[in-house]
Amino acid sequence: MSALLQNIERWYRARQPREQNILLAAAVVVPLLILYLAVWQPIAESRAGLHRELPRLREASSQFSMQADEAGRLRSRAPARQGARSARAAVEDTAARAGITLQGIDSGAGDRTTIQVSVVSFDALSRWLGELASTEGLVVENLQMSAASEGQVKVDRLVLIPAARRAPERQG
Repeated sequence: MSALLQNIERWYRARQPREQNILLAAAVVVPLLILYLAVWQPIAESRAGLHRELPRLREASSQFSMQADEAGRLRSRAPARQGARSARAAVEDTAARAGITLQGIDSGAGDRTTIQVSVVSFDALSRWLGELASTEGLVVENLQMSAASEGQVKVDRLVLIPAARRAPERQG
């Protein structure tokens, strides 16, 4: 390494004073230029982009907050489960009224009800789930389904829980 520095110094001293001044100026300007182009300018552009995006993000945050508040209000208005009627009975009765054939139903652990449904129209399934939520206070916690044919679905696993157990209220 020392030999390399000695070679550079010898080469530099062999230059005319004017060339030496130009080389010194270049040694100062080039690193500053690289620093500006590689570090400062990208940071400044990112900062300007964030300043342009900030109003949109604030608006989205405000909308999310309003929607969360509305979801909380709607959740509090959801009907409570009547203790006299089991979730299983409610599911079986509403499915029969909706013309939906249940392949399996399990009222296992806690207050979760797991259901399998044969092929049904997606519209009928949507109406049935809406009825369960509005009249029985049962909401979907998990739904796994697959397309069966045009407008038809097969529900492989549907887990219903009481609306009161749905996601906890937002703190804030």
